[in-house]
Amino acid sequence: MLLDGSPSLVAFSRMLATAMRSPIPETLENPSISTVINCAIAYADAVTAKFKGEINQGDHQAVIKLLRGALGNELPNRQEANLKTLLEQKDEVQYGSRAKTRDDALRALERLEEFAAWAEVVLSK
Repeated sequence: MLLDGSPSLVAFSRMLATAMRSPIPETLENPSISTVINCAIAYADAVTAKFKGEINQGDHQAVIKLLRGALGNELPNRQEANLKTLLEQKDEVQYGSRAKTRDDALRALERLEEFAAWAEVVLSK
Protein backbone atom coordinates (compact mmCIF):
# COMPACT_ATOMS: atom_id res chain seq x y z
CA MET A 1 0.00 0.00 0.00
CA LEU A 2 1.33 3.41 -0.89
CA LEU A 3 1.64 5.84 1.99
CA ASP A 4 2.82 8.90 0.08
CA GLY A 5 -0.61 10.20 -0.78
CA SER A 6 -2.23 6.86 -0.71
CA PRO A 7 -3.97 6.67 -4.08
CA SER A 8 -5.27 3.17 -3.37
CA LEU A 9 -6.88 4.28 -0.10
CA VAL A 10 -8.42 7.33 -1.74
CA ALA A 11 -9.82 5.24 -4.59
CA PHE A 12 -11.21 2.68 -2.13
CA SER A 13 -12.78 5.44 -0.01
CA ARG A 14 -14.41 7.00 -3.04
CA MET A 15 -15.71 3.64 -4.25
CA LEU A 16 -17.33 2.89 -0.89
CA ALA A 17 -18.79 6.37 -0.59
CA THR A 18 -20.31 6.10 -4.06
CA ALA A 19 -21.81 2.70 -3.27
CA MET A 20 -23.35 4.05 -0.08
CA ARG A 21 -25.26 6.72 -1.99
CA SER A 22 -27.57 3.98 -3.31
CA PRO A 23 -30.80 3.47 -1.37
CA ILE A 24 -30.30 1.41 1.77
CA PRO A 25 -32.30 -1.82 1.38
CA GLU A 26 -34.75 -2.76 4.15
CA THR A 27 -33.24 -5.15 6.74
CA LEU A 28 -29.68 -4.29 5.72
CA GLU A 29 -29.22 -1.39 8.13
CA ASN A 30 -26.41 -2.99 10.15
CA PRO A 31 -24.37 -4.06 7.10
CA SER A 32 -24.96 -0.63 5.56
CA ILE A 33 -23.75 1.17 8.68
CA SER A 34 -20.77 -1.20 8.83
CA THR A 35 -19.84 -0.20 5.28
CA VAL A 36 -20.27 3.48 6.15
CA ILE A 37 -17.90 3.04 9.10
CA ASN A 38 -15.32 1.21 6.98
CA CYS A 39 -15.49 4.01 4.43
CA ALA A 40 -14.88 6.64 7.12
CA ILE A 41 -11.91 4.62 8.37
CA ALA A 42 -10.55 4.40 4.82
CA TYR A 43 -10.81 8.17 4.41
CA ALA A 44 -9.11 8.74 7.76
CA ASP A 45 -6.34 6.32 6.73
CA ALA A 46 -5.90 8.15 3.42
CA VAL A 47 -5.52 11.48 5.23
CA THR A 48 -3.06 10.15 7.81
CA ALA A 49 -1.10 8.34 5.11
CA LYS A 50 -0.76 11.54 3.12
CA PHE A 51 0.15 13.83 6.00
CA LYS A 52 1.93 11.52 8.44
CA GLY A 53 3.00 8.56 6.33
CA GLU A 54 1.12 6.08 8.54
CA ILE A 55 -2.22 4.40 8.78
CA ASN A 56 -3.93 3.16 11.88
CA GLN A 57 -3.42 -0.51 12.67
CA GLY A 58 -5.66 -2.42 15.04
CA ASP A 59 -7.72 -0.32 17.44
CA HIS A 60 -9.96 1.82 15.27
CA GLN A 61 -10.62 4.27 18.11
CA ALA A 62 -6.92 5.20 17.86
CA VAL A 63 -7.44 6.54 14.33
CA ILE A 64 -8.77 9.78 15.81
CA LYS A 65 -5.57 10.31 17.78
CA LEU A 66 -3.50 9.55 14.67
CA LEU A 67 -5.62 11.95 12.61
CA ARG A 68 -5.17 14.67 15.23
CA GLY A 69 -1.43 13.95 15.24
CA ALA A 70 -1.30 14.27 11.47
CA LEU A 71 -3.35 17.46 11.21
CA GLY A 72 -3.21 19.13 14.62
CA ASN A 73 -5.72 21.96 14.81
CA GLU A 74 -6.51 21.53 11.11
CA LEU A 75 -8.83 18.67 12.13
CA PRO A 76 -12.19 20.36 12.73
CA ASN A 77 -13.94 19.33 15.93
CA ARG A 78 -17.07 18.56 13.93
CA GLN A 79 -15.23 16.06 11.71
CA GLU A 80 -13.58 14.49 14.75
CA ALA A 81 -17.07 14.12 16.27
CA ASN A 82 -18.46 12.63 13.05
CA LEU A 83 -15.70 10.03 12.93
CA LYS A 84 -15.93 9.29 16.66
CA THR A 85 -19.69 8.77 16.50
CA LEU A 86 -19.32 6.37 13.59
CA LEU A 87 -16.50 4.43 15.25
CA GLU A 88 -18.48 4.07 18.48
CA GLN A 89 -21.05 2.03 16.53
CA LYS A 90 -18.53 -0.30 14.90
CA ASP A 91 -18.60 -3.24 17.31
CA GLU A 92 -22.35 -3.05 17.80
CA VAL A 93 -23.24 -3.12 14.09
CA GLN A 94 -20.60 -5.67 13.15
CA TYR A 95 -20.80 -8.06 16.08
CA GLY A 96 -23.87 -7.13 18.14
CA SER A 97 -27.31 -8.65 18.07
CA ARG A 98 -29.34 -5.43 18.07
CA ALA A 99 -30.63 -4.35 14.68
CA LYS A 100 -30.24 -0.68 13.83
CA THR A 101 -33.06 1.24 12.21
CA ARG A 102 -33.24 2.80 8.78
CA ASP A 103 -33.02 6.23 10.47
CA ASP A 104 -29.80 5.12 12.20
CA ALA A 105 -28.38 4.09 8.82
CA LEU A 106 -29.37 7.38 7.21
CA ARG A 107 -27.82 9.39 10.07
CA ALA A 108 -24.60 7.38 9.72
CA LEU A 109 -24.60 8.04 5.98
CA GLU A 110 -25.06 11.79 6.57
CA ARG A 111 -22.06 11.78 8.93
CA LEU A 112 -20.01 9.88 6.34
CA GLU A 113 -20.95 12.27 3.55
CA GLU A 114 -19.87 15.26 5.62
CA PHE A 115 -16.65 13.56 6.74
CA ALA A 116 -15.86 12.37 3.20
CA ALA A 117 -16.45 15.83 1.71
CA TRP A 118 -14.06 17.32 4.26
CA ALA A 119 -11.49 14.56 3.66
CA GLU A 120 -11.64 15.09 -0.11
CA VAL A 121 -10.80 18.76 0.38
CA VAL A 122 -7.91 17.89 2.72
CA LEU A 123 -6.62 15.23 0.32
CA SER A 124 -6.65 17.68 -2.58
CA LYS A 125 -4.13 19.97 -0.85
